[in-house]
Amino acid sequence: MAGLITGAVLILFAGVVCGLFTFPMRFVKGWEWENTWTLYSLFGQFIFPWVIVMATVPDVFGNKNGTDGSISIYTEVAQDHPMDIVKVCLFGAGWGIGGVLFGLGCQAVGDSLGFSIILGLTSALGTVIPLLVLTPEEAGQKEGIYTWIGLFIVIIGLAVLAKAGGRKDQEQKPAGSNYAENAPLLSINPDDVPAVKKAGGTSFALGLVICLISGAFSPMLSLAFNFGGGIVNATKSHCAAAGEDCDIVASMSVWPPAVNCGCIVNLIFCFYKLTVNKTWGKFMEGPVLKNWFLGALMGLLWFGGNILYGIGGTLVPGSTGAVIGWPIFMVGMVLCANVTGVMYGEWKGTSKVTMQLLVAGLVLLLIATIVIALGKTAPKGSSNSTNTTTTTTTHSFEAFGPSF
Repeated sequence: MAGLITGAVLILFAGVVCGLFTFPMRFVKGWEWENTWTLYSLFGQFIFPWVIVMATVPDVFGNKNGTDGSISIYTEVAQDHPMDIVKVCLFGAGWGIGGVLFGLGCQAVGDSLGFSIILGLTSALGTVIPLLVLTPEEAGQKEGIYTWIGLFIVIIGLAVLAKAGGRKDQEQKPAGSNYAENAPLLSINPDDVPAVKKAGGTSFALGLVICLISGAFSPMLSLAFNFGGGIVNATKSHCAAAGEDCDIVASMSVWPPAVNCGCIVNLIFCFYKLTVNKTWGKFMEGPVLKNWFLGALMGLLWFGGNILYGIGGTLVPGSTGAVIGWPIFMVGMVLCANVTGVMYGEWKGTSKVTMQLLVAGLVLLLIATIVIALGKTAPKGSSNSTNTTTTTTTHSFEAFGPSF
């Protein structure tokens, strides 16, 4: 019981931490979006993953099987199972596209609505896609049926949230104005569209499309982990050679190649924006130290929240963690994003009906998440033994992989 309570509390805390990762952007002064997102990408998707892997995985760059030839885990996988590395990197890059659009979507429609729409879609597709790709024979069985029901509820929930967002956009729009209706998706130079910039940037409809596309790409990080079995197995082999037992943290080694490839995508887009908008110099403008700290803090909150989620899942005994972990984590993220959004005026001036639609949409997403989680419960009499292959692993920590 103690493990269950501790794990559940840690998972909820992890959700709150992840739900706060865009919050520091509110306090960045004198920078454009691309400046802050560049630092978040560097710290959260490059620096921190390598730090945590080197701190937790023994012999990640050491000797293989105690021989004199030094070979890293990733070199071994590239030699023995090159497609594992390719798949992890490709899915990581796809997730990177979703990450860029996540930032743009939240900027366009607000953190509360952006988190809700993107995470709701990510939650459903993150279950549906692996089901169809890895275990299509189960699509008509218990997990598949629950997943399809959950996806249907997600679609309804997203429609309700879209309606709430549309009403919010209209109710907050100054009377007689037509701001942001013709804003381009990728605004090139802020000076070219001063009216749009002043009025709030991208239109809600375009922001909604960005969020939906982000939700479609974001589950690819989960697929990167599903196809990272070769990396996990090589990590266990290196640990055994070093006399260490790292079964619990073996999947940590999938993080660097997956999110580093996503980082490259994020940086390419940010560098493009920095160059076209001529905002490179802003890195040394405003409260420099504070802004750099806030950018790094975003990376720490995002990556740290995902790691805490994984640790919390391993503390919950048996298969219970797989059932309650994801819903609790989603609740923490979505509620945190919405509470902070309401506190900072994202829904200020909206009607009671609009707020009711927001709450109804969130409840539907929560119900969908619970339904999907229930479908993952193993039927009575089934085996819960660990099965590791070069395609996928089912170790407890990896079951609590990336959120988005």
